[in-house]
Amino acid sequence: MHECVFRTLFPVPLRDNLGGQMFRLADVDPQARPFQLTVGEFGRLCKAYEKICQHDPRLFKYNARGSRKDFFDGEDGEQQDEQPLVAQDVCV
Repeated sequence: MHECVFRTLFPVPLRDNLGGQMFRLADVDPQARPFQLTVGEFGRLCKAYEKICQHDPRLFKYNARGSRKDFFDGEDGEQQDEQPLVAQDVCV
């Protein structure tokens, strides 16, 4: 499964960092095709995604199929003060 497919789980400003981070945390080859992944590898990807989202709970609310509004805007459209999560912030 190519890493780029999973990047859509994250808001655009974070995709490059967190998409790669998810595969590193899961210890899964980002170039593997879907039919090459084991059930265990899919499970590790899910756990890695959960860990990243627990570090920044705003990610749980992100809907990749939703509007293209900036994810880090507040309810009223005002920019929130919180800084976006970067890949180095997530620990194994």
